[in-house]
Amino acid sequence: MSRCGRVQKAVLSVEQGDGQQGTLVLWGSSLTWLPRITRNTGTHHRGSHMPLPPPHITRNTEAVWDFRVLLVRDSMTSDLPELHSTPWGSVQPVFPQDSRAREFCRPPRPPSNPELDLGTLLSQRYSGDVDLRVNIISFQFQASISQNAQLDSEASLEHIMETLGGDVTYSGCGRCAVELGTDANGIYLPCYPCLPQTSVRRYYRHVRLVAERIQSLVSRPLKSFLLTVRSHFLCDENSVPLVQDILLLDFQFLGE
Repeated sequence: MSRCGRVQKAVLSVEQGDGQQGTLVLWGSSLTWLPRITRNTGTHHRGSHMPLPPPHITRNTEAVWDFRVLLVRDSMTSDLPELHSTPWGSVQPVFPQDSRAREFCRPPRPPSNPELDLGTLLSQRYSGDVDLRVNIISFQFQASISQNAQLDSEASLEHIMETLGGDVTYSGCGRCAVELGTDANGIYLPCYPCLPQTSVRRYYRHVRLVAERIQSLVSRPLKSFLLTVRSHFLCDENSVPLVQDILLLDFQFLGE
């Protein structure tokens, strides 16, 4: 408790259910609330932690309170909001059987990503994590052996494997299976960690399972998927995109 001019005040530390902190300042006649609060919570008014859900309910581990007609203002000393009592304010306990108390004591739900369609994402140039509900009709690979190769429901498994890995076999170390390069004369370079072992074997690349998965994704009838992507748009002063990046974060099959 402190004195501002000739008016006494008490400052309580408060915290919302979502973890946002603030302060509740009791002025003048509102100080009469303190005996009720401290008697029911067993905590001191200064520095006590009584979470405050928006807009007027506060709580600690033992009690929930409903504060009404408060003034909200920005703090002059921190970035936290301040709640101030007013002459018209009141406070009442909220009992455990009250639905408001149960709602306030319920753990906060984790924030979810907004769900947009691809057209809205591109037209609004939304930056952030977003969920897209889509049907996959084709895969397109660039800067690969087959430039701009597009794989759709008509692509055979052999064509998909060729696009993904070129030759589906490779020459590798006979001991650790790492792929071996060749020198200017076409002679295999040694696998230095495995020396003096110098044997060479042919291996299959791990592309068949990937190829089979791609074929199942684009085969008809088309299936629905939920893609979680992270989009980033950087625009000039005329809202023309300078940077447009979309990174895939998660991929879920939604079922039938």
